[in-house]
Amino acid sequence: MQLDLFDQEVAEVLAEEGLRYVLRRNPVRAQEVRDTRHAKLAKLQAQVAMKNQYLTDQPRANAQGALQKLVARAEKLRIADWVELTVAERALTLTIKEDAQQEAAKLDGCYVLKTDLTPAQAPCAPLPVPPVTRGRWCAVATRHHFCPDQDCSYYG
Repeated sequence: MQLDLFDQEVAEVLAEEGLRYVLRRNPVRAQEVRDTRHAKLAKLQAQVAMKNQYLTDQPRANAQGALQKLVARAEKLRIADWVELTVAERALTLTIKEDAQQEAAKLDGCYVLKTDLTPAQAPCAPLPVPPVTRGRWCAVATRHHFCPDQDCSYYG
């Protein structure tokens, strides 16, 4: 995949059989994903420190059991692909696999829309951001939309 296609505002790729891919990268969402990844790592690092303190304070505690719990926690946080947990002499160590972490971050904030509509049927242009108005969300024929005040036919 050509990641430089995501550098543009909106990119299109026309494929065979009438398929079209619309590519977009949202830098705000990319930053949110990056922040979430760092928060998950910090949480796991804090848990490693707590387990190491527990293993120091409790000489009969099982280091392998603590390691298994931390590995399960890393999998639950979905960061097990780019962190490595090891135990040596009752001390737990967390190592970050930089290459795997960078690989996981490549597609942060990237979106791909696959459609069979032609560019004439669905033009690929950024939508304007509507002004903020007073109103409420309502549902008309199972479609949710924003209705300013009570000018909606649903409430008519």
